[in-house]
Amino acid sequence: MTVNPELSYDVYQIDPMKESSTERLYEQVARKIAHHAIREKHGVLPIEADLCRDLSVSRTVLREAIKMLSAKGMVEVSPKRGTNIQPREKWNLLDPDILEWHAECRTDDEAFVRSLCEVRQFLEPAAAELAAERATADEVKQLYWHLDEMATNVDIAEKFIAADLKFHAIIFSSTRNDLLQYIADAIGGALRASRSITVLRPGSSAASLPLHRSVADAIRDRDPVSARAAMIYLVRSAARDIYHVRLSSLEKR
Repeated sequence: MTVNPELSYDVYQIDPMKESSTERLYEQVARKIAHHAIREKHGVLPIEADLCRDLSVSRTVLREAIKMLSAKGMVEVSPKRGTNIQPREKWNLLDPDILEWHAECRTDDEAFVRSLCEVRQFLEPAAAELAAERATADEVKQLYWHLDEMATNVDIAEKFIAADLKFHAIIFSSTRNDLLQYIADAIGGALRASRSITVLRPGSSAASLPLHRSVADAIRDRDPVSARAAMIYLVRSAARDIYHVRLSSLEKR
């Protein structure tokens, strides 16, 4: 079998001492394969014996990981042709894991960045509008609590992102729209990855605080029109931050 020469040992190397379950191994293997597949768009994985040796795992564990990847449409297993990385159009792109892995690798891909920003522009203003009509007093209180957490941790990226995601999650849950909530959950990984990009722009986190507060204020005031407008402004600001980081990254190459 021909092994793609670009699939080096480093691509797959995992510290076996850190792995204690099939699920954890699967995620690490899947993430590494996905990162390669997203960048290279095609390829054949090394033969099973080589992968087991390089990863220091059993055939049983590796096969379970490959089976899970296959269920996501990422790879196709053939007795004669080995395990092939499938074209991206065959992947289940609404799978939360795939979306997150995709976002992690595609900060330099204009089409993917544009798609991610457009999805946010479609979904989040509508969610804010519905939240202004349907959010409970307790949910409004939670919005301000997470907003305060963002302000407290404005210079601590990990904690800021966590509070930011919870702020937006409250908005989606307060819509009382199960389908919208499902879509939001599905793209949650990509949204998390997008936040990790925007915080790379100096001052962007602090600048976003008053924009988030405008959204919270409109929801508290039961003003759907203002809530939609405030969210549009917030999402567009985040999109500008992503493009700025992307351009800065390209300029440094």
